[in-house]
Amino acid sequence: MLSPTIMNDWNGIYDNRLVIADARAVDRVDQDGDGYYRSVRIESDANTSVSSRLVRQWLYSRNSETGSGEQLRWDSGEYTTHGADVDWVGNEITVSSRGIVDFSWALHDPVWYITRVGWDEV
Repeated sequence: MLSPTIMNDWNGIYDNRLVIADARAVDRVDQDGDGYYRSVRIESDANTSVSSRLVRQWLYSRNSETGSGEQLRWDSGEYTTHGADVDWVGNEITVSSRGIVDFSWALHDPVWYITRVGWDEV
């Protein structure tokens, strides 16, 4: 399980508790048996305290050892999340070199311009 860090948490007064409730790495594939995953699907579940809300997510990766090389890996486009319903979104990521990679979700509300970001190692 990934553990995102919440930024700009104003106690939910104005933002209706927009959060990434959970994130996960699934479908890990080690194609050559060397102990390193060649591809993995990274998913997150965004929740809000209201019945539905328009959101957008971006998935970033970076080198875990150096903290550098950040790159955008996927853009969800705008979609509607429904309260606390589990509604996973994500994308399969394929890497071309060995090493440990951190992933970060940016959760954005296009109406209020609230963004939350967290990094975690996969």
